[in-house]
Amino acid sequence: AIMLDLADVERVEVLKGPQGVLFGRNAAAGAIRVITRDVTNEFEGSFKVGYGNFDRWTASGTINAPLTDTLGIRINAETSHRDGYVRNIVPQGRRDWDDKKLYAVRGKLRWEPTDWFDMRLTGSYWHQNDNAGNETVSVGRLDLTNGIRAGGVTGTRRGETATQLNQRNDKREAAGELNMRFGLGFADLTTITTYADLDNVLTFDADATSATLNDAIVFERAKTFAQEVQLASNNSDKFEWIIGAYYFHENADYEALFDRGAARASNGVQTIITESIAGFGQLKWNVSDNFALIAGARYTKDSKELELIPSTRSVTFRGITT
Repeated sequence: AIMLDLADVERVEVLKGPQGVLFGRNAAAGAIRVITRDVTNEFEGSFKVGYGNFDRWTASGTINAPLTDTLGIRINAETSHRDGYVRNIVPQGRRDWDDKKLYAVRGKLRWEPTDWFDMRLTGSYWHQNDNAGNETVSVGRLDLTNGIRAGGVTGTRRGETATQLNQRNDKREAAGELNMRFGLGFADLTTITTYADLDNVLTFDADATSATLNDAIVFERAKTFAQEVQLASNNSDKFEWIIGAYYFHENADYEALFDRGAARASNGVQTIITESIAGFGQLKWNVSDNFALIAGARYTKDSKELELIPSTRSVTFRGITT
């Protein structure tokens, strides 16, 4: 959910209301599903470029190729670049902010050897190295702002910021998904296996002024594995049902380092291990063409482990490494 540029999208579904039965955690108020285009049986492709002010340029391309009667691939790549349009009024810090530098690629493979089995394998990678949306401005009463009282300044006009930071945010993620369907006649058995590796280095000026009261560099690393198995009906117009099981495992490391002028501080290296198991089921009764009743339930059990150790990392603030 970090990389929000959408490419080669077939549709976006907005599911209103609680969706926890089928989608589990974090879907209590609804869900948004971004469905990318699947591999097709036709050889096709597309390419588009764009250019705008602040030397903004974008390019994206897609190619779909059937390799055999049962095997095909689809590859999409995109890049987006833009100069910063927010000026830093502090000479010690990075001059231009809210720039953009993004690369992303996604590949899909579809194999359908029989009418009762098909497999879809998806791999993706994206890398963003910029300060898009990372500038801060103090919007409260300036005479009550700690950074101003400490002798700092803040941006006072649109397109202006004030900070001594000069680092970029560096974010990247590699992910994969294996989806297999087995037709059993009375139902379809589907297995969905996913893996993601996220690595972020983030900087921000929390006091929103040129004073070094709360400048920070955050290191995040998360590896996530999930396995879902579904058994769903496929031959009934009156009743539709689905049952399934879900497993989730995440190993995440987090550390924030703070520059407070005369002192440096760290919240320590925090390692959080999360495991979750769930079972769910849903029944839909199509009473008529215009009315249906849906009942479902889900049981989830989560466990978390936390480890905190002292930091040994060296970082550079304002040209000083500690």
